Amino acid sequence: MKPVSLIKTHGLVLKSIDYGEADKIITLFSNNLGKIQVLAKGSRRPKSRLMTAIQTFCLGEYVLFKGKGSLYILSQCDVQQTFYNLRTNLERLSAASYILNLCREVVQEQEANTLLFTLTVSCLNLLCYSHIQPSIIVTAFEVKMLGVIGYRPHTVSCVLCSGDLKGQIAFSAGLGGVVCSSCRFKDPHSLKISHGTLNTLRYIQDTDIKKISRIKINESTMNELDRILTLFIARRLEKIFKSKDFMKTVFEDLKKEV
Repeated sequence: MKPVSLIKTHGLVLKSIDYGEADKIITLFSNNLGKIQVLAKGSRRPKSRLMTAIQTFCLGEYVLFKGKGSLYILSQCDVQQTFYNLRTNLERLSAASYILNLCREVVQEQEANTLLFTLTVSCLNLLCYSHIQPSIIVTAFEVKMLGVIGYRPHTVSCVLCSGDLKGQIAFSAGLGGVVCSSCRFKDPHSLKISHGTLNTLRYIQDTDIKKISRIKINESTMNELDRILTLFIARRLEKIFKSKDFMKTVFEDLKKEV
């Protein structure tokens, strides 16, 4: 009988579902294995040492061994972060949940994406421990994520004619970027945006996520960014995210209370 080969990986729990009478299957975003499915045997029992490790948002060093097919088996975990504070703030929790939903969609099975892993953990840290507005963190994550997975919007010049972006510009989700005043009519579905929105988009694209606290975004610019990013992500990923709709509802309800 071959000895069991243990695998150590830094991972973040994206999802956790019940399995059988006492087990869980977690969707783990591993920094070097990509998205994997992990069986945590007996983890739902009250005294299980794996109880924390299977919670959504848990970040830690996971020790696994290979199971049948593509399934891994959880042996143990050194928990590093649980991002517990997110659970006490609905606004930040809804934002974090949307980020995890995006990750579940774009991370490939057993294909490493270290840049996206680092970006995701950084944004969860900002949501949990900083005073930065959650909508800004989410917008920054969306913009940065698109770049990491190869869908960075073209913002340097007109995506169609490569001309300067002067006058009334627009964003074309279908064409993949910003169009100039002459070309914007070639895509009837393009959305008009201000130069302030363009400059903000460029800034986020080129700025380290840890420095995002320096940016100030007014409500008009935020609304334009939300419209174009929602449309662009839906177009590229071919999916509408209900978790974003819920997040926006939470944001709007909190505004009414102020």
